[in-house]
Amino acid sequence: MPPSITAQNSLITFANNDAIFQVAQTGHSVGLKVLGNGQEVYPCDGSGSNSFALVYFSTLSGNKSSTSNKIFYTPLSDDEGISEVRFPDPIKIFIRCKAEPDHFVFTLKQVQNFGTVNSSVIAVAMVQMIFLCDAYGGLMPALLKGDYLISQIPLDADSHVHSTSMSNDASKYAMLTAGFAAVKLESIKTALVVCHKNQWLNRMQALAAKYGLPHPTIQGIWDKQHPDVKGSYFFVDIDLQNHNDVIQYAKLGRFRHVMPYVSTWAENIGSYCISNDHYDGKPGKLKEVADALHVKGMKFGLHMMAFMVVKTDPIITNPIIKSNWVKKLASNPESLLLGEDIVEKEFVLPVNNPFEFQKFITAGEKYLLLGTEILLLESIQNDPPGLVVMSEMVDGEQIRKSPVGTTPMKHSAGAVIYHLPEFFDAFLADPNTDLPDYIAQNFANVYKHIGADFAYLDGAEGTRVLLPPNMPWADGWYWHASAQVANKYRAALGETDALLQSSAVHENVGYSWFAYSRGNSGDYAANAVEAWMDHYRIGRYRNKVYAHAAFPQELGWIALLSRVDGKRARNASFSTTTPDEIEYQMNRALGFDLPISLESTAEEILKNKLADEIFAMIGKYERLRLHFQITDELKQKLQGANPPLVPQEGFLKEQYHLVRFWPTGQCTFRRQIYLERVMSFGQEWSFNNPFHAQSLKMKITALPGHQAFAESGNELIFDVMDEETFGQIGRGAGIAPKKPDEIDNVRIKDARVIVEDIVANSLASTKWCSFRKEFDSHVDLSKHKGIELTADGDSKGEVVCLQLFDDQGMQRLFQFAVDFSGVRQIAFELPTAAAFYDYQPPISIGGLFRYFNWSCVKGVEIHIKNILCPISIKISSVKALKQDCSKLKNPEIELSGKKITFPAVLNPRDEALKAEPWDYLVSNGKLFSRYNGNHQRYSTGVGIPILSPSPKLKSGSNTLVYRHEGSNKALVRIILEGNDESWLCQKKQ
Repeated sequence: MPPSITAQNSLITFANNDAIFQVAQTGHSVGLKVLGNGQEVYPCDGSGSNSFALVYFSTLSGNKSSTSNKIFYTPLSDDEGISEVRFPDPIKIFIRCKAEPDHFVFTLKQVQNFGTVNSSVIAVAMVQMIFLCDAYGGLMPALLKGDYLISQIPLDADSHVHSTSMSNDASKYAMLTAGFAAVKLESIKTALVVCHKNQWLNRMQALAAKYGLPHPTIQGIWDKQHPDVKGSYFFVDIDLQNHNDVIQYAKLGRFRHVMPYVSTWAENIGSYCISNDHYDGKPGKLKEVADALHVKGMKFGLHMMAFMVVKTDPIITNPIIKSNWVKKLASNPESLLLGEDIVEKEFVLPVNNPFEFQKFITAGEKYLLLGTEILLLESIQNDPPGLVVMSEMVDGEQIRKSPVGTTPMKHSAGAVIYHLPEFFDAFLADPNTDLPDYIAQNFANVYKHIGADFAYLDGAEGTRVLLPPNMPWADGWYWHASAQVANKYRAALGETDALLQSSAVHENVGYSWFAYSRGNSGDYAANAVEAWMDHYRIGRYRNKVYAHAAFPQELGWIALLSRVDGKRARNASFSTTTPDEIEYQMNRALGFDLPISLESTAEEILKNKLADEIFAMIGKYERLRLHFQITDELKQKLQGANPPLVPQEGFLKEQYHLVRFWPTGQCTFRRQIYLERVMSFGQEWSFNNPFHAQSLKMKITALPGHQAFAESGNELIFDVMDEETFGQIGRGAGIAPKKPDEIDNVRIKDARVIVEDIVANSLASTKWCSFRKEFDSHVDLSKHKGIELTADGDSKGEVVCLQLFDDQGMQRLFQFAVDFSGVRQIAFELPTAAAFYDYQPPISIGGLFRYFNWSCVKGVEIHIKNILCPISIKISSVKALKQDCSKLKNPEIELSGKKITFPAVLNPRDEALKAEPWDYLVSNGKLFSRYNGNHQRYSTGVGIPILSPSPKLKSGSNTLVYRHEGSNKALVRIILEGNDESWLCQKKQ
C-alpha cells in the first residue's frame, strides 16, 4: 500500500508496504502489524506484551514520564506530519513523522519546557517498541520474529539507538531511540525498518545512500560484502628483522592480513612517528615490509590506539606544538576553581574543597590540567586547603614541576583545575575539539604512504570516560564517542579501500554499523579458552550483538602463548597454547563461517615447537572455510550443537579433530572427548567411554603439592566474614539490567551471609550478591596458589565464588556449589576455569582469564550466585596453601588389570624461573614424550617406546588408578576418540 499517516477516531495510523501500526492519541499503544506474506508477524496480543510509546523523557531531577495527556497530529501531506505530544509538567515535545515506502522516519523537532530549571529535560526517548520475539541484534536494534526483522536505525551520529532484553526468559525485547541535551536533543532522527531478514542488508545500503551515512567500499565493493571481511588476520610484532619468518607462518596459516602492534610500528601514540627500534624511524622501511606482504599475496594492517595520547608524545612534550593541543585533552566533568592567584613556583594549589579530588588519588589517576600545565596530584592539604602537586628542589627552593615537561605559568584566581582521565596509561583527546582530527590525520598519513589495507582502532572503548553525566538509556557506555571515533577516522582514511575495525563495536552503538567494516570479539583468554570462545565470542558477540544485525564478525583475538625462556615477566599465571585448544576454536570458526585473528609474537612462535603444527592446522581449516561450502550436518557438529556424550565427572570438552583434507573437498573428522582430573597417589577415577575400545591416549602434567591446612607457613586470606571489612558491592537478578529489587535483605550476621525475601521468577539462577574486602597491604601468594577454606553449608544449591584480585584488577576464582549441609573443608589445587560458566556470572569476567600477578594480591571478593531461595552460609578460615614443588617421578597408570609406568621425571615449575607452566608427558599408548613449557621435547626422535603392554580402554565403564613418586599432584587428561566421519564439501562459486 502507499505510505501514509492518518489521524482518525483517536488513532494515529502509520502504514507502508511492510507494516501498519497504530498509536492511540492518549499516547498508549494499540497495536502493530508487520506484514509478511499477508500475515501479522508482530500482532498485538492485547496484554501489553507488544507495545509502542511515541515519546517519553527524563529530567534533571530524575523524573521520567512515559504517559502523555494527548498527542495532536497535524498532517503536512498524506505521508508526513507533526505529532505534538503534551505532558502535564507542562512539557511539549514535537516529532516530525514521515512514512516512506520501505521505512518510517521520526525526527525530534522541538522540546518546549515551561517548568522550573530542576525539571529541565535532559533526555528524550522516542519510538519505544516492546515485542515478544525470538532474538535481537544488540549492535543495531533488530528484533527477530521468524524470518522478519524490525529495526531502528540512527540517521546521524548524535542519535542513540538502544535495545535490551525485558524478560528473564529472554523472549521480550525493547528498543528505542534517545537524544540527550548534553550531546544533541533536538533533531535526533531514526528510521524504523520492517522487512524480511534477507532484505535487511539491501535496506541498510539504501538508507546509507539516502541519508548520507557512511558507505565505505573496498575495490568498489561495499565493505560489508567484500571478501576481505571474511579473511583472518595475524596480529604480531612484524618488523624489519623478523618479517621473513612472520610471512612464512602467515602463509602457512593462510592469513589474509598481517597486522603489527602499534608498539611495534609506531614510536609514539598521538603523533604516530615511525618506530626507531623496529623500522629505523623511517616510513619507507615500514612500507618495505608492507610491500613484502603484498608480493606474497597478503595484505598489511596497522594497529593503533584511537583518541589516545601517550605522555611522552610530542603533542605533550614538544614546546613548539604542545600549546595548541594540551588544552584539547579530554577532562573529567568535575573540576575545582583556583582560590587565589599563584606564581610559577607555587606547588600547593589553593582551592576550597580539595577533598573532592581524593577519589582520583585513590583511583591512581592523579593528572591535573591547569591552563596549559599538566600537573601530578600528590596529596591533599587541609590547612590551608589545597592540592599538593609534584615539585622539585631548585637552588634550595621547592618549586612546581610538571611530570611531562609543560612550562610553569602564573594563574589567576578562578582558573579551572581539571582532572585528566587516563586509559592504558595515556591521556584522551577531547572528541569535541579538533585534536582527534589531528591524531586521525597523523595515522592516515602513515596508512596511505605505505599502502596499508586494514586499520584496527584499539582502545576506542576508553572514550566511555568522556560521557557527560546524567545520560539515562545511554548504557553507561561510549556510544556517542564511538560514533565520533568512527566519523573522524573514516574522514581521514576515506571511504575507499580501507577495511576499518574497532574495539568499540558492541551493544547499542548502532551508528558504528555504517562506519566500520567488521566487528571484533574482545581480548584473548590465557586459559579456559574453549569456554571463553563459547560463552563470550559466540554466546555474547555473535548471538547477541552481530548475527541478527547482519554485521560481519571475526572470532579473535585468539592467543598463541609460550613461555619464551622467561621473557614474559608475568607468565606464571597461564599455560602455553596447545593444538587442541586452537582446533576447538577453529571448529567454531568453520562451523559459523567466521574468520579468526591470532595474536602472538615472532619470538614466541619461533620458540614454540608446536607452532608449525598449529599454523598448518589453521591453514587447512581456513582453506576449507574460504573455498568450500560445508554441509549443514557438519556445520552443526562444529558449532557444538550436539549434546555431550559424556556428562560425567571430569568432562572437559568435546570437539572434532580434522584428520584429513583433500583439495577435492573431501574431509575426515574424528569426534574427541577430553576428560581431566587433578589426581594424587593411589586415587581412583571411574569414567565412561562412549566409543569403541581403544588405546589409552593421555597427558600427565606435573602440579605442585601443598601443605596441609593446619600446618604453619600457609597464608591466611581471612578468618571470618564481618560487616566492617566486607563491604557489599552488589546484588540483583540477572546481568543487565540488574534488578536489585528482586533480591532483598542481604546481610552478614554472625559471620554468615544471609539472603532473605527472594522474589520468585522464571530465571532464579541469575540471582546473586557480592562482597569485597581489600587488604591493608598486598599479599605475595606466588608460592601459595592452592586455596582451602571451611564452609558451613545449608544444602540450598547456591554457588560460591571466592575471587582474588591483583594490583591490575585481574582475578583468579575458586568456585563451589553448596550442595551439602554442615561443616566441610573445600580445597582447590587450581583456580576454577571452564566450570565458572556452569552458572550465570554476576560479575565482570574480563579479568578472570588474563595474566594474574600472584606476587601482588590486593584483596578478595565473595560472589554468591544461583540463589534459588533464602540462604544462610558461613565461609571461614580461607587459607592460601604453601606449595611443595618437589619433582614428580615415574607416573603409573593401572587400568583393566594392567599397569604402565613412565620412566620420567616431571618438574612442577621451571627450575630457573620458579614459575609455571609445568612439564608434561604425552602418550599415545605406544610411545610417550616429555615436554617443557615451550613444548620442547626432552628426548629426540618420535618418542620413547612403552616397554610394558599398554592397557586398553574398554567401551563403556572404565576405572583407572593413578600413582607416582613424590608428594605433589598431577593433572591427568584422557582423550577418547570416535570413528572417522567423512564429508564431501562443494567448492564455493
